Amino acid sequence: MNSVRPRSVEKCSWRSLALAVTVAFLLAGQAYAQDDFEWRDLGEQTYTVTCASCHQSNGEGVPGTFPPLAGHVPDILAQGGGRDHLSHTVLYGLNGQIEVSGQSYDGNMPAWGYLGDEDLAAALNYVASAWGNEASLPEDFAWYGPDDVASAREADLTASDVYQERYRIGLAQPEPEGADARGADSGEAQDPDEIDPSEISYSDDTGYFTEQQAAQGAEAYAEHCAECHGQGLRGGFHAPALTSLGFFRDYGGQPMSSLHGYVSSRMPPASPGTLSDRTYVRIMAYWLSENEYPAGSTPLIPEDMNQITIENR
Repeated sequence: MNSVRPRSVEKCSWRSLALAVTVAFLLAGQAYAQDDFEWRDLGEQTYTVTCASCHQSNGEGVPGTFPPLAGHVPDILAQGGGRDHLSHTVLYGLNGQIEVSGQSYDGNMPAWGYLGDEDLAAALNYVASAWGNEASLPEDFAWYGPDDVASAREADLTASDVYQERYRIGLAQPEPEGADARGADSGEAQDPDEIDPSEISYSDDTGYFTEQQAAQGAEAYAEHCAECHGQGLRGGFHAPALTSLGFFRDYGGQPMSSLHGYVSSRMPPASPGTLSDRTYVRIMAYWLSENEYPAGSTPLIPEDMNQITIENR
């Protein structure tokens, strides 16, 4: 006896088959779109508009200020986890001192996560391929696609997290304890291990900071603070002067540690607390120098800022 297949079952089978074919087609289309991502023109354009002002059109950067990408990007990608680290850097920024080719860089790489996935993927591919970098890429390197950037967004990191990630993947060695705050590795007076906070005494005779700290603090202020507080601490449209009577009404007579504590936890407004400890200390040294506190041979360190009284000099 011939069995008769119910029409409802037959319809269900055809629907399942059609659904499977559709899903397979869509997945294949996504894979094709990722592999066929036309990034070269977009990558160069995104880099030119967003990155070249710091890292320069030739990828060489500015020695001591902005690190080079030429020759360095392949080094990052050669590390285990380097591919993710590079995408995290452009998405979330990087805050802290790094060393590239024997040169130290201590700044704040801004986050570019507001750019689209295609823009960032294209820019990542551009810096991986430009200036001769492509010849030094790992053999198993695969070009970034928009899906890679979208996936990296799920990490939800901070600029400080990205900085620590640099150590975990082997791009840097951890700094000695205390070096970040006191800055001896950059030539700012004594080795931090040789400084006993209990033996430091600040006065007009001994000075309150080193000249190098103040000079580096001026650079950090110009980069991170001047847009709001104005050049020379004189104030701007968005923030008050840091030398005005109003400022001294709030902070006059208080220890320097109170100002340092506020600034290091609340500034910059868009990303509070994200600068390195060393950078906040240098900005304090710059403030002291602009308010006629004298420099000396002993560096300013956070542990002894309570010795310094904020005065309108």
